[in-house]
Amino acid sequence: MKTLFRIAEIIVSDKNLPKFLIACAPYVDAMAVPQPVVNATISNGRIEEETSGKASDMFVAHLRKLGRTEFVNNDMREWLPTIGRSAKSTGTVLNHLLEEKRVRNVSRGHWVLK
Repeated sequence: MKTLFRIAEIIVSDKNLPKFLIACAPYVDAMAVPQPVVNATISNGRIEEETSGKASDMFVAHLRKLGRTEFVNNDMREWLPTIGRSAKSTGTVLNHLLEEKRVRNVSRGHWVLK
């Protein structure tokens, strides 16, 4: 019987991912599908988080990157799965934004950042 080991987390840049997977293929018995890391950047050779990690902070940062101040519910619904959250979490994240007084409602399902 051989002993199996699990390597919990390896972070590889997008340009090196194909080379890494090809190099490891002969030695790997099973592997989960590679997923992008969210809310992180590399600065001075270290991985640093971009925001606090709360979905509400991450969504505001996402909108700012796009240069937008307005959004509709569907924008958030489409974005949430990209960070590994269910699209059904839209109401919860919106409630957090409202409690934090970071958005205001313009019309039904249409929001503006404060």
